[in-house]
Amino acid sequence: MIEDFKRKLVKLYANFLIYFSEYRNQKILEKVRSKNPIRVLFLLVNVDTWKYGELYERLNANPRFEVKVVICPFVNKGREFLEMEYQQSLDFCQKKGYHYIHGFDFTTNKSLPVKKQFKPHLVCFQNPSLISLWEFSIYGFLDCLTLYVPYSFRIDNLYEYAFNNDLTNLTWLNVYETKMHLAMAQKYARNKGINVKALGFPHLDSFRKVELSSPWKPQNNPKKKIIWAPHWTIKGFQDTGLDWSCFLDFAELFLQIAKDNESQLQFAFKPHPFLKPTLEKENCWGLEKTNAYYETWNALSNGQVIEGDYVPFFNESDALIHDGGSFMVEYLLQNKPVAYTFKDRNPIDKFNEFGELAFNVHHHISNEAELKSFIKMVLANQAPLAKLRQELVNEELNTNGLLVSEKIENYLMSVLK
Repeated sequence: MIEDFKRKLVKLYANFLIYFSEYRNQKILEKVRSKNPIRVLFLLVNVDTWKYGELYERLNANPRFEVKVVICPFVNKGREFLEMEYQQSLDFCQKKGYHYIHGFDFTTNKSLPVKKQFKPHLVCFQNPSLISLWEFSIYGFLDCLTLYVPYSFRIDNLYEYAFNNDLTNLTWLNVYETKMHLAMAQKYARNKGINVKALGFPHLDSFRKVELSSPWKPQNNPKKKIIWAPHWTIKGFQDTGLDWSCFLDFAELFLQIAKDNESQLQFAFKPHPFLKPTLEKENCWGLEKTNAYYETWNALSNGQVIEGDYVPFFNESDALIHDGGSFMVEYLLQNKPVAYTFKDRNPIDKFNEFGELAFNVHHHISNEAELKSFIKMVLANQAPLAKLRQELVNEELNTNGLLVSEKIENYLMSVLK
């Protein structure tokens, strides 16, 4: 009863803040305009969902801004997951040469005073869910300008989750993927999308860069490189309402295909970061079986597991097979064969308007025969849907010669001058 009352109070408070958010954000903007440099803080909770790389680089090179990344703890998947993700984020920042701040003290198990230490003017979010500590939520930075770029290109029909949460309604600026997404925000958000600009998905800029070194395992002879990226939403083991994941249906088959085609194929197993903790549940696979499966992939001479930054793998691959969300769009920039797996259900029921367009330029796999047929097509260098994929990219993802991160930087410079 007390908890219900608290939730109602929080909701009332959120609605009050949303009602006055445009006025509040305008007052903050007027103050920030006079600052030089403008201190920008990027929140990093999980490397897989870090989609600010190109924007960080641009703002860091701009003398108008002082930029830092705060490594935030991922708190709602257990201590082991927290430690693993935090270390992965730390390694990532060091490898990229980012200016970073620690956000968590493992001795006290408390957040560090990042806000007091850095005094940010603009704070950049990526996830609408509270997956880190309260201090790193929108409520911890209501006196700052706040920017939100979704960690995933939204192709699902979870409209309330994507467009009508406290974060998206309270932020100063939301940068959305397309005009379709702007229209969705105008329809579903409590603030009618007044804080939304359809500037694009900045992570797509990452796929236009040339990698200097290959992340794939060295092979004795050239092989077709295929990425298998299963989602985590296994039916019966999560309550997102999506039920996309076909992992349990195809797990052993993919391993067997990799073993049987060692001379021709190289596989990278790219699981969603939530897949492993989902499989480790006792009523699912359990810890031992899950660890053994991941280790088997890494032990293959022509196989490996991708954890963390996947962009270099995408850029040097020949095909992608998946059942997820954002990859449905991200991989289109490669204009290489891409397939969507589903089993005993029609996934299109879970997509929004843009998701349907992307799904229709995918090959569709629902059984072993279709999977083997797709792989055979890749080996034969065939790409029958290439023209349709390129047309979708040109029509919906065209940025008129500018990088998305460049468009965001230009917008920030125009409103902050």
